[in-house]
Amino acid sequence: MMTEKITLIGAGSLGSFQALLISKIAHAIGCEIEVFDHDKVESHNTDNQLYRLSDAGSLKADSLKKIVYLLTEKNIKTEPVKINQSDILRLRGIVIVMVDSMAARREIFEACKNDASVSYYIEARTGGNTAYVYAFNPRQQGSISQYAQMLYSDKRVLNPACATIETVPALWAVAAAVAKILILIKKDDSFRDKFLEVVVNFEDLPLVKTDKKEII
Repeated sequence: MMTEKITLIGAGSLGSFQALLISKIAHAIGCEIEVFDHDKVESHNTDNQLYRLSDAGSLKADSLKKIVYLLTEKNIKTEPVKINQSDILRLRGIVIVMVDSMAARREIFEACKNDASVSYYIEARTGGNTAYVYAFNPRQQGSISQYAQMLYSDKRVLNPACATIETVPALWAVAAAVAKILILIKKDDSFRDKFLEVVVNFEDLPLVKTDKKEII
């Protein structure tokens, strides 16, 4: 299986958990991961992100690399920098965007759309116990138009809810959803041409309705 690069932009409440889960499955799906984040770990981050109290004051990129290796014995590449225009223009393979502003999402998307080097695009956003994941081929015009409608102004974001310790289950659900999307597109290329939208709503206890099955 040919190795495909995954670039994860953002290693905060969404990205830190995502990096760990991707690292667990990266070899199986034939991917290698690189993470961009310029922030430092603050003590309050340890409530809703992967980091430990002992990481406070350290760069998230450095701490994340150590934690992932501790838990998986896998080395991931991390860049402790704020991704800039030149970095964006060098993106390759699968791009996963987990940033915290609409302006940043728009800038990254504008650079990635119609770029032959970017094979797939995933973006996740969260507010409290609710989250959305969008995944699509950034060279397919219908998907580009559909996603562009999701890129509203930051001024339209009303009282954005910050991640807290109570929202961690929803953050893990997003990580699981993205991991499942990666597995699907690696197993079946036809999924790459579909516009996928995942809604996570943990406002109440999540209920899954299904036929009863005997499982062990």
